Amino acid sequence: MAEQPEDLFKTEADPPSTSSQELLGLRARLTAKQETPAVRRPLPVPVLAALAVMLAAAVIGVVTWARTPGPPPQAAPAATDVAAPQSPSDPAATATSDKASVPQGLSVAPSGVTSKAKRPAKPRALPLSDVLPALPAVALPVVRNYAAVLADRRGVNAAIERYRDGAARLDAAAVRAVWPSANAQDLAREFGQLQEQQVEFHSCDLDIKETTAAASCTGVAGSAQKIGSTSLRFNDRRWLFTLKRAGDAWLIQDVVIR
Repeated sequence: MAEQPEDLFKTEADPPSTSSQELLGLRARLTAKQETPAVRRPLPVPVLAALAVMLAAAVIGVVTWARTPGPPPQAAPAATDVAAPQSPSDPAATATSDKASVPQGLSVAPSGVTSKAKRPAKPRALPLSDVLPALPAVALPVVRNYAAVLADRRGVNAAIERYRDGAARLDAAAVRAVWPSANAQDLAREFGQLQEQQVEFHSCDLDIKETTAAASCTGVAGSAQKIGSTSLRFNDRRWLFTLKRAGDAWLIQDVVIR
């Protein structure tokens, strides 16, 4: 009788059953582990100190780097500072061009040799008298003090007043006292023809120098003749006086009546 083949798909035997008490115990242990809080162990003191030192060093390094100024920005080179590359050329052609650019009569030092040119002598400063032409001597005006000018004006006015007073009184001697160069006979003849005379000066312009003076006086003069009309006839007159200093006083040199 032939043997039957072993069943290849035969199921394994059922696993052994676990008791209910063991399952309850295992569940209780798992629940206890889940409910128990985890215990954290603190780090040792040396480790904490090392971490603090490293953190402080890192902070100091960052602050130092932030405060350190960077290098100044370099400006781009100007176009004139950049030398154009020179292409190699023929030495003979270069020497020919250099000789052509030098004016005739000047020597050119060979390449690589510095020529010591003689500097021109510094021009000598010329004295001012050699540069400017000689100026003619100019006489400076004499500046007189104010008190002397006032004294001269009073002296000139006093001489003119003496002349006016003598002419108004028909006193030839009084007129000649302030006008010594006057002709006594002419004064006597002129005053002898008049019965009365009045002279008034309205204003006088004075030009006083060191020892001479000139005065231009305007006014009126009226006279009455002894023969004929005895009434005064007034006319506008202008007197031109020329005076000269005589010590502290002034005397009349000439009188022109217009």
